[in-house]
Amino acid sequence: MPRHILTPSSSPGAFRSALAFVLTLFSLGVAPSRARAQQFSNYEGFLAQVTGFEARGASLIKQISDVGVIPKYCDDAQRRAVGRQLADLFVALSGLRREWADFKDSVNRFAKTPVGIKMFGAERRNPNDPNYWAISDREVVAHAGGAGFT
Repeated sequence: MPRHILTPSSSPGAFRSALAFVLTLFSLGVAPSRARAQQFSNYEGFLAQVTGFEARGASLIKQISDVGVIPKYCDDAQRRAVGRQLADLFVALSGLRREWADFKDSVNRFAKTPVGIKMFGAERRNPNDPNYWAISDREVVAHAGGAGFT
């Protein structure tokens, strides 16, 4: 049974997807988790931070998709420059994923406190509810494995 080796020239989109996956797994595996305290004082501040994360995720995906990957480069220096640019962007994306996970963890802990329960209140959904983060997760980090890499 023949084996297919994925190279940049065989399928640039698939190669970038594979590279993204490997770099993300690597950076998540070696980077220490940073605990961050919640940094908002009211519900509007919380929403502003979520919106900020969403904007950062969209910006990184756009920057990654705008990198000019081509099947054949004029020289190795050009190919290495594009590779470094992609690697830097994937490191930034991994950092965003870590910050997002820390933020969510902090919010979930805060929402269990008496002050947090009052802030999220009955009229707002609680971050500890099932599926609370589903839409925001998709907006911040989940789309990184798809739309920007094909």
